[in-house]
Amino acid sequence: MLFQNKSYNPKPITSIKQQIIKVILTTLSLPLALVLPFFPQLRRKMAALVQFQADDPDLAVLMLLLQTAAIDPRPEAVYPVLHTYRDRLDENLGEQLYRWSASRLKQVTPTEAEDIATTLVNFSNRLCTFKPDRDSQILEIARLGYEAALIFYGRDNFPQNWAKIQYNLGCLYRDRKRGQLDDNIRMAISYLENAQKVFTAVAYPQESRLIQHHLMAVYQQQSYLQAGNNLEELISNS
Repeated sequence: MLFQNKSYNPKPITSIKQQIIKVILTTLSLPLALVLPFFPQLRRKMAALVQFQADDPDLAVLMLLLQTAAIDPRPEAVYPVLHTYRDRLDENLGEQLYRWSASRLKQVTPTEAEDIATTLVNFSNRLCTFKPDRDSQILEIARLGYEAALIFYGRDNFPQNWAKIQYNLGCLYRDRKRGQLDDNIRMAISYLENAQKVFTAVAYPQESRLIQHHLMAVYQQQSYLQAGNNLEELISNS
């Protein structure tokens, strides 16, 4: 499923918030400027991400979040920044993320594009596990991050990466609150079955069992829903 671009109306942001964002970005840039020459891989990742308009605070926040995930994707590194910008984690940020990624991935080298795609996946993973703030808007940003990463990660050239994203999207659609429930269940099944095409039982028994476990749960939800039963009751009793 491809993301359809929509018109974007950025939220107003006060001059005080703009100054705070600039101070944070400047503060982060100073130690990075000192250490990046000694870490070429990290320098390359940062170079692929630091293209943004200084007068666009929404994009500046997005770049700060992506840079954090690029430097250290561990929860303890990313969660504090997500908490700081919790009020900015909305649908607009998700649309901004996808549009920037789709444009940027066409402008950089293949190596830089892979770095960006990896960061998108890591960032989306952190959003999916961001609790207790794991609400519908945050999952939508993660969904768009995964879909943006699929612009680069294809089944033919990166089968394992592609399959991992398919699996992540399948799990996300299983929990998705937006849209029609039956549509989300069908999408979850489709993505999980895609993942199973790469992570076969013979080649990847452990991954295959995990995917099959989730597939059986989603099949049960679909069957329960088609029978006219209350799916929320099934989920609460499972």
